[in-house]
This record gives sequence, C-alpha cells and structure tokens, in this order.
Amino acid sequence: METIYIIFIAVISIIILIGIGLEVSKGIDDFVIYILFWMLYIITIVTFINIVLVGNYYLTMRNKQGPPGLPGPSGDIGNKGDTGLCDPACRDGICETQVLKLITDELKSRGQGVSANLNNIYIKSKVRQMCGSDEFKQLSPYNGPYNLINYVKDIWKLWFDLIYNAGGSAYFENVGAESDFDWLTNNPFDELKKYDIFYWGMGKQYRPLVSESCYLSSNGNTPNQGSTNSIIIKTSNSNIFESIGDDSGSGASNNVSFWRAKQFTYKGAVYYPLGDIAVGPSRYRDAEYVNGKVGTITMPYGNKGPARETIIASGDLEGPIGYELIWKYYTRYRAKQFYIWRPIAPSNYVALGDVVTFTSSPPLTGDSAPIRCVPSSIAIRKRTDGNKLWSSIGSNMPTNVTLVGFAPNSGSYVTSSETNAYNLFRAVIGNNNTNIPASDVNASFYTLDNTKYDSGYQIGMDTGIPSDSPEDNRVGKGYIPSPKKDAKYSVMSYLNLKTNPVLVHSFTKLNINGKLIPNAISNAYVLNVNNSCINYEGVEVKMSECDELKTGQIFSIIFTGNKKNECKLQHHETKNILTYKNSLFTLVPESDTRNIQYQYFIMQ
Repeated sequence: METIYIIFIAVISIIILIGIGLEVSKGIDDFVIYILFWMLYIITIVTFINIVLVGNYYLTMRNKQGPPGLPGPSGDIGNKGDTGLCDPACRDGICETQVLKLITDELKSRGQGVSANLNNIYIKSKVRQMCGSDEFKQLSPYNGPYNLINYVKDIWKLWFDLIYNAGGSAYFENVGAESDFDWLTNNPFDELKKYDIFYWGMGKQYRPLVSESCYLSSNGNTPNQGSTNSIIIKTSNSNIFESIGDDSGSGASNNVSFWRAKQFTYKGAVYYPLGDIAVGPSRYRDAEYVNGKVGTITMPYGNKGPARETIIASGDLEGPIGYELIWKYYTRYRAKQFYIWRPIAPSNYVALGDVVTFTSSPPLTGDSAPIRCVPSSIAIRKRTDGNKLWSSIGSNMPTNVTLVGFAPNSGSYVTSSETNAYNLFRAVIGNNNTNIPASDVNASFYTLDNTKYDSGYQIGMDTGIPSDSPEDNRVGKGYIPSPKKDAKYSVMSYLNLKTNPVLVHSFTKLNINGKLIPNAISNAYVLNVNNSCINYEGVEVKMSECDELKTGQIFSIIFTGNKKNECKLQHHETKNILTYKNSLFTLVPESDTRNIQYQYFIMQ
C-alpha cells in the first residue's frame, strides 16, 4: 500500500512538472531554443530529486547501527606512572578526602565497628575549609602538597583524641558545632583553637608585621649609643590595597590593573606605600575586584584584589619633590587616559617604585604625596632587570611602554621580599623592553639593606590588633590570631624544620650542625660541633662522641617567632634551654631569661 501511494505521488508530481514546463515554454518560437530549454529543465528536476534522495539516505543511515563486531585483542598494560605527584588543582580534594578518612578510620578503630558514621557537618565543613584555604595553597609549595597533607592529618589525629576523650563517638555521629554539645569534660576546642591551622580559611588575615629598623648613623653609632643622627625606619608587610584603575579601553593586547597599598596608623606611626603595584595580564576589572582591598584572589570569601604583598614604611621618610612623566595613554577618541610617573626624590633619598594617575595632573608632593622615598644610605640598588609584567603594544600610541618587576604573572600569592623588590614596578620605554640603563639610578630597583638592622623583629606577634578592632582594616597580613611561638601549635615549625640544619649562634656566630634522628619522636636532633656532639651528663654539658641513642644528646629546635628562622635548642629530656656562658655551653631553665641573647640561634 505504501509503494502504491509513493507511485501515485510521483506520477502526479511528474504531471505537474510537465504542466509547469509547457506553460513556461509556450512562448518560445525557436525550435532549437525550445529543445535546449527542455533539456535544462529536465536536468534541473533530476538534480533536485537526486539531492532529496541523497539527503534522505544520509539522514536515514547516519544513526543506523549494524551488528557488533568481534572484540579486538586486549592492549598491553601501560607503564606505571610516577608516584607522589599531585597537581595543585587536586591537592585540596586529596587533603579533604585523606583527613576525613583518617577521622572515620579512627572512629571505627575505637570499637564502633562498621556502624560508625561521621555525620557531624561542622567537622566536615571544618576540614573542607582548612584544605581549601589560602593558607594551605600558599604553604603547599614549601615542602610539597603531600607533606603538608600529612602535617594536617597529624594535627587532626591529635584533635580527634582530644574530642573523643571529651565526648566519645557521640559528637562525631551527631550534627552540630562545639556549642551544640554537652561535653563530658572540658571543651576540647579550647585546646584546638590554640593551633594556627584551626583558623585556616576563616576569612581575612590580619596581623601587623612591623620591623623596627635602626640604621647606623654617619658617625658609626647606633641609637642606643646616644647617636642623634640615626635613621629609624619601621616597615610592615601589607596585602591591603586600594584600586587605582586599569587600562580598559586602551586597546592594548593585554590588560593591566594598578593598585596602591593602603596607609595605616599603628601605635601612632603612619605607614606609607613606597610605590604602586601593577598586576598584568589582569582580568580583574569588575566591581567586586575594584572594591576589594585584601591581597588574595580566592573567590569564596569575598577578599578580592591583587595576589601580591608589598611593604609600607614609617619613620625617616620624605615625599617626592616632583615627578617625571614616563609615558601616557591619551587620545581624544577615547575617554580612557592614564599616566605613569617616576617620583623625583629629595637629596640623599631614593624612590623604590613608579606610580600611576588617571588624570593628567601629577601626584601630590611633600607631606601630601601618596608614597614616600627612603634614605639612599639604606637602599641597595639591584643590578638586575625585572620581568615583563605588561606592555602597551596594541594601544596605538606613538611610543610603547613596558612595565617590569619581579612578580610573576600568575594567580599564585607573591610575598614581599628583597628578591622581588617588594613587588613594585618600573616603566621602560620600548616594545617588550625590560632593560634598565645602568646609568639611570632613578629607574633602578632598590631594596632596604637588612644587614644593618634587626630585620625580623615582629612587633605584635602575640599582641596583634584583635580582629574585632576598628583598626583591623588598616593592618597587614597574618593569621587569626597571630602565629604561635610554641612549636606544638605553630605552623612555623612545619615550614622551617630541616633534616640537616646548620644552626648559627646569634652572638658568637659559632656553627652547629644538626641531624634529625630518624624513626624517633619528631623534632629530635643531635648537635655536632667539629665532629663532637653536645651531650648533657648529670649537671653539665660536655662534648663527646656522637651517639643518637644517648638521651643526653637529643635536642629539640623551638622557633621563637621573633624573626625569620630564629630558634632555641631545648634539651629533649630536661626541657632546659641550651645557652652560651663563659665560653662554654650550658643548660638553663626555660624560664631563665637572663642574658637571653645567648640562647638564640639562626637556622640556615
């Protein structure tokens, strides 16, 4: 029936097409043209029919599947991949999985069997918060993600014991925070909150890191020797920025945004930025970034801004006396305009970085200037050029400019240090030109000379501004609360402990070689001086043959937190502190702070 229907439709179509052809050709009188018309007419109809048939065939056969074929032979087994490698994108998930597995396994091992379930949403969210935090991401590169994961697991093992001993399995199997539970003994979270990592991922990070820098004066005296000409500089790391603007609309091939560290007052001293920050190539132009002030690009907590840190300073500083225009973007065809200026420092001062404005007027000078210059006597000129941060190529300006610095063009957090010239930038005329002329001292990068002062003393390590203080929006970086000096609670011990450290006595500069004892309690070292080990026998310290099995030779390294890598050596058995006295080493109680300067070592 279907075939007859198709034939009927085809016959009717042919009759209609012939009728159309006769109607069109009835006005043709020339026989040759008449024959030619019908040839072309028939060819056109046949071609159209072929197209319809081929299209229908394609649509019909496209999804048509034949019977399955025979299975092919199995492939060879691939080579075993590298072990211990973890892409940064996966480490957060691995951390969370590993820690939650540890807690569940511990719960089952306490006699709960397979029925034990970790239902506490607070615990789960706490683990997720810590493993996905900025702190976790920033610390992962130091010793590798897996080492950091193991560190977090070790802490959670201690925490599990504290919580379980105070509440049994009921706390883990129920939903609620610490305040929702009636503890059998003291609240274990009072102890948990003493650890640095408890606060990872909890929001903005504030802590004043202030270094009081007392430089030698021209007569060689230090301030405590009665010098009246000493240069006193105080510096603080800061990651709190104000948005200056960006190059949107300039037509440049890449984007750049400009930021300036925010001034703040701490203990009566005003801290000023020393230059602007350029972040490029940058996509951070929307309102949430422009309004943000905190230097982290982690999305969940609303802290938007450049992933950078710089220093701000107070003390014997001067504002620029003028500015040299290095480059400008200006065209009457576009509303966007911005200008890059080089500060002109007063005599005997130097500017550490360039600045940007978005009007043709230069920045203010003197005490009203947005930045400050430092004394040239305490500045060290870097003899290297920076990396390219951004180029104006594509902006169609008569000349192009390249912004150079030592901060990488990435989303990773970049701390402030001498090696990257505090993440400040310089502008160099030219296409992708990163070469700063050796003769141009005003265009060079500078760092502060940290050999002339105690560069690591951090005011407020334990007494930082509380997070609920109205001043917390003006202060630098850190954890909430401040990092602990006690190695048990402090992540500083994780960052600094080494297998074979060299410890330099702060006063005598004597070198001591430390060796971590394998398969022993963590942070257990033997200390070697000229192939003899420090050994505590009875009531005195002696040098004897090294034997890591002798309890008298086992010491712990305790970081003070006062400055980078500063530590004390604590006898593992007596808990007394190693000190240098009368050309000999001795042990004193930890509470003995007399001549405390003889107790300090610096880990190399």
